[in-house]
Amino acid sequence: MIHVIDSVNPPSELSLLEIIVKDKRLSRLVKLLEVSGLNLALSDSSNYTIFAPVDEAWDQEVYKDLIANPTGKNKEIIFGILSRHVITGKHISKNPIGYQKLRTIHGSPIYLTVDNDVTRIQGNKIIESDKEAFNGLINIIDSVIEDPMELPEKDRTKIDGIRFARQALIDASKLYNKRMYEKAWKLYARRGYELADKYKKFFNSGTLIRTIAESTDPFQEFADNAWVSRNAFLRALQQLESGEDKIEDLLQINGEPEFGR
Repeated sequence: MIHVIDSVNPPSELSLLEIIVKDKRLSRLVKLLEVSGLNLALSDSSNYTIFAPVDEAWDQEVYKDLIANPTGKNKEIIFGILSRHVITGKHISKNPIGYQKLRTIHGSPIYLTVDNDVTRIQGNKIIESDKEAFNGLINIIDSVIEDPMELPEKDRTKIDGIRFARQALIDASKLYNKRMYEKAWKLYARRGYELADKYKKFFNSGTLIRTIAESTDPFQEFADNAWVSRNAFLRALQQLESGEDKIEDLLQINGEPEFGR
């Protein structure tokens, strides 16, 4: 898409820190950045993307003691929390693919997702996206990103992948059967990227990615794209299930799941 505008948008002359300081919604974040020392990083020439919680996000009981006494061990905890909100480099959040894994300076992954046209980071709603500074981008979010504490990537099993693929098929089929075709293929695209990212060592994820990538830019009709994506999911599920012993016992499934059309 091309938009014709009547003037040139100059690059921002402000740093990430300067923009955050000017935003009245982020006064608590400013103080916490100063305590942790991350304010220095957000003011230099290196590029970062920060997901910035609004002041109300820090009202939870778990953060009150940290904010009241940001010294000693609390200072280290604050740095750990804030480092889960900062990513090296510029990562556009507006209109992303349905699922993206981002690596924070904390070292752990966080996930940018789109469900029902709402963009979230690690489940937290992005209120305002991609405010540009000369050294990066700022996304305003409605709550603090908690420690992911998910199953370590190396410990994910084929069984986890099978459960995930089956659930995606069930959820999308419900939408398809209600003739909500656009939502069905969007769900397949979003879940497909996640399936390929988390469980690619167990099946040929390239075929699935190529199919759902076409579905995110529909070349036929929504119903056709949802149907094509559904078949790609079924093929991925078949690969995941192949060679697995006693799969029914492991999954504790009573009867075959109904995926429908």
